[in-house]
Formats: sequence, C-alpha cells, structure tokens
Amino acid sequence: MHNFIRQCEQAEEVQKLWKPKTYDYIGHKVLSYRDKYAIYRLDYKIDPKKFFWIPTRKQLQEMSGLSWWKFDERCNEIRRCLLEDPLSEIEIETKEEAGICVVMEKYFKMWNGKNWEKETIAHKISYIK
Repeated sequence: MHNFIRQCEQAEEVQKLWKPKTYDYIGHKVLSYRDKYAIYRLDYKIDPKKFFWIPTRKQLQEMSGLSWWKFDERCNEIRRCLLEDPLSEIEIETKEEAGICVVMEKYFKMWNGKNWEKETIAHKISYIK
C-alpha cells in the first residue's frame, strides 16, 4: 500500500484531475517521519494544495476510459509482465498499483519503482511484452 500512496503523490497528471468530494481518500507526507504518510477520508472542506488524492480502484478505472473488464485485464497484464521479467526490479503488488500505471500510460509515463518517468521504446518493450 505504501508504494501505491507514493505513486499517487507523484502522479501530477492524476492530481490535476482531482475535484475533491466528500469521502475521497487523501494523504499528506508526515514531515517528522521520512517516507511516512497520514491517510484520511475527506469529510470536510480542505485546501487541496496541502493534500494529495488517493483514488479508489473505481476512480482509477473511470480515469482510464476503459470498461471495467478491459481495465482489469490491463492491470493483470502489467502485473504479469513485471513478474515474468527476471530483470525487472519493479514490484506492482496490488490492483491499485497496477491501476494507476494504466492511467499513467495515457500520459506516456511508467513507474520505475521510485517515481514516474517518460516512457521510451526500451521501456515499452520490457514493460509490455
């Protein structure tokens, strides 16, 4: 889950799509702890600049523009390709982690295990077999 939270925090394109709604999941980095996050469920008006959005699986599917079935299939493909690649050090453990990867493909970005980077042909070949 920690990996997904980092993915969300760093996905600027996804954050720009956020229109805060009651019960959205939000997070912020806890300054006194390196790489620790506080997670909340939005139930009051907040300043979106101080928090980042943690979309649900349903919200990720909607952002992808794919049907639920196609979205689920693409998530499974991403996870399978990374698991089967003996050279890959990228761990995509949950459907949420794979789901945000599906959304970020629209922006030609891929997760390198630490942050989002522009996709290259070499990435494309190893990422999607």
